Amino acid sequence: MSLAQRVLTDWLDMQIALMDQCAHRGTEGWAHRSVYELVAAHGQWFVPSADLPAGIRAMPEKECFANAAAVDRDHPHLVYTEGFAAAAGSPVGVAHAWCTDGEGRVVDPT
Repeated sequence: MSLAQRVLTDWLDMQIALMDQCAHRGTEGWAHRSVYELVAAHGQWFVPSADLPAGIRAMPEKECFANAAAVDRDHPHLVYTEGFAAAAGSPVGVAHAWCTDGEGRVVDPT
């Protein structure tokens, strides 16, 4: 497991433990109490690429959801994807959006 994967796994576990301490039961009828449990149970790992494919340009920071949606709209072979990411050296995960291709490769315009 990479350092970034360990950071994200530990961070998700911490979020789930906080829900346990608060006796948070989630929404009645839902399979998971939170997005943290959903991702911990069913998420998959993606590794960002250093380069963007031809025809896709870098877009503004801190606008990942809009950026990924715009790329998805303009490039129908890509799929809008959401999850959590850990920046190099950061001890916490953050909500993030990017696109993936049919092979599971990351196209992150942000």
